[in-house]
Amino acid sequence: MAFDAVSELEEIKRKRKAFKQKRVKKSKLDKFETQLLKLHKSGASLGDLQFFLLKNSTKVALSTIHRFLKKHE
Repeated sequence: MAFDAVSELEEIKRKRKAFKQKRVKKSKLDKFETQLLKLHKSGASLGDLQFFLLKNSTKVALSTIHRFLKKHE
């Protein structure tokens, strides 16, 4: 049996596409979305939001909060 590079490549691409689509992970911040957006609109800084999250047993970096706010505003 000869190696068919074209069919092998098609199979690889199909499997990689399926693998990529399965990788959806929820953010730790999703459950705090409403509170974070309200606090931010009220003038809270990223540090204030980080402290709020720490108070609720969720440790994240400031850059994570910044990305989350950009995505949800």
